[in-house]
Amino acid sequence: MAKSQVVRVVPGGSEYIETIGEKFAELALTRTGEVALFNSLWRSEALPYHFVAVTTDNLCFFIEIRSYSACRSKIELEPGAILELAVRAEHIRAARRSPTPIVMLLSDADQERVHFLRLDTLPEPQKDAKSVVLSFPVENTITGDSIRALAEALAKERAVPVAS
Repeated sequence: MAKSQVVRVVPGGSEYIETIGEKFAELALTRTGEVALFNSLWRSEALPYHFVAVTTDNLCFFIEIRSYSACRSKIELEPGAILELAVRAEHIRAARRSPTPIVMLLSDADQERVHFLRLDTLPEPQKDAKSVVLSFPVENTITGDSIRALAEALAKERAVPVAS
């Protein structure tokens, strides 16, 4: 079996990349028809969430977006690739303590690709860890089906029935 391509992503680089990446992420989510997005009014370093998302079944979760440029980074993804992103370990610890689920979107500002990962369900970082590397499989792409699956997982966690 061939080894998966692993690509380390460095977010940002310019205000343009961050802005376009955020808009692509917002578009990817809203075009699924599965969620309504509301701008986060409390955005800060401690609460870095761009949106509060509400599913059609009234389940809420926070959305955090990180953007990168595949062209600037000369990234060409192969099928089955894994994107890696380093974040502060404390960021994951805080997400795990959150009573509201947190989803991070990794948005390619050049190619309208948006991948997702739940942060609140990740394993606890090692006690002395300063940073953690997150792995975003390219299959974790925002689609109507993937958002429906996320909503179903949230509903099961909260024992809330989801209409089919």
